Amino acid sequence: FDADDTLWENEPHYTTALEKLCSWLAPFADAEQVRKTMAEADIHNLQYYGYGIKAYTLTMLETASRIANSRLTGEIVEAILEEGKCMFAEPIVVYDYVAETLERLSKRKPLMLITRGELFEQEDRIQRSGLTDYFSYIEIVRTKSQEVYRQLLAKYNISPQHFVMIGNSLKSDILPVVALGGRAVYIPISNPWQHDMVENPDWESFDRIEHIGLLTDLLQPILD
Repeated sequence: FDADDTLWENEPHYTTALEKLCSWLAPFADAEQVRKTMAEADIHNLQYYGYGIKAYTLTMLETASRIANSRLTGEIVEAILEEGKCMFAEPIVVYDYVAETLERLSKRKPLMLITRGELFEQEDRIQRSGLTDYFSYIEIVRTKSQEVYRQLLAKYNISPQHFVMIGNSLKSDILPVVALGGRAVYIPISNPWQHDMVENPDWESFDRIEHIGLLTDLLQPILD
């Protein structure tokens, strides 16, 4: 299982932070320009900062500096830093059907959680989610790619044909696993991160369900 935006809410916190940034920078640029600058910096900075709240906070600061330039005030910098801290403190909101689905599946098959991001941040989220007891294995990785999945499968001596990945990102959860010969189940969210969007995927190569409560029935043929 993927974690963020598959088992619990995550992306809405980033969306809220971005809207606040737009309001703070309104004297210098319209919201469209702020969003465009932020999106470009966000993607560019993945190679330096990786994923997560710390990375996003640094990128908000960079965006503010680019747009406001010498007019950037200490008040805006302080507001951005405070918003980053507030994001860390946000409660973990587990989606409907998650706990009962994990409970049922964990009694039938070993479950693995694979999440990308900064180690401290992800460990904290996982612990606060209250879901750790359902997982036999937990892996926190810097990124998700076909090679990363290949290494994880080798680590646990799992053949791709016996591996099912469940997640909300076509780019990081679904297509790399399908490319390895594994099975993937896509659970879309209403407002996906731009970086995770994929044009014209092969929809026939993986399963799609509207919410995680439908997962047990979908996987029933392989659970016995």
